[in-house]
Amino acid sequence: MRIEVMREPPAGDPLLQSLAETYGDEAVGVVFSGTGGDGAVGLRSINEHGGLALVEDPAGTPYPGMPEAALAAVNDALRLSLKGIAAHLAALD
Repeated sequence: MRIEVMREPPAGDPLLQSLAETYGDEAVGVVFSGTGGDGAVGLRSINEHGGLALVEDPAGTPYPGMPEAALAAVNDALRLSLKGIAAHLAALD
């Protein structure tokens, strides 16, 4: 028996880009721990549209690839711990 593994392309970038285009400066994007660079381009789009860009601090993650890519793409993204991200989101009006 042969088993085929279907691999879907990462969806973070298209999701965040759509969010940026739809909500502009009201968009909030968060990139968490993960491998690869998915989410970096989309988070940059949110930032360019005036939205809020949050990134989990790569120093505290088991898989820092995605946060590192996001921070490289968005210089002024907020780098926060998981608790810091939660507190920041809870404080939004």
